[in-house]
Amino acid sequence: MKRILLLAAVLPSMAVASTISDFTSQVRWTSRNGQLLYGGPCHATFGTTGVAPTKPLAYTLSCPGYTEARIYIWTQTDLATVGDLPARVTQKQRRSISLLTGEGETLTFTIDPNAE
Repeated sequence: MKRILLLAAVLPSMAVASTISDFTSQVRWTSRNGQLLYGGPCHATFGTTGVAPTKPLAYTLSCPGYTEARIYIWTQTDLATVGDLPARVTQKQRRSISLLTGEGETLTFTIDPNAE
């Protein structure tokens, strides 16, 4: 009974604290040496992890033939993670974001569903 009451108390606050949108993202992933590892469309989701400015933005990229990539970006510092890898934002444009991972790989993806 305690578990049910606890879930009822927690779930309403979670529902108002997040936003999710689905779209197709154009992705370019290159190795440290500049070799193209993936280039093309991926299914993407965007969500927030809370309403405070210190909470990261959350993206998920699902690309054919690859494991789903979960990306968190802290907008106040431009620090990020790509899965378990530390990363940082190297370029922010109106329609795309580029990240440099701790392994030297570059991941660029569109964040505007209408971007080409």
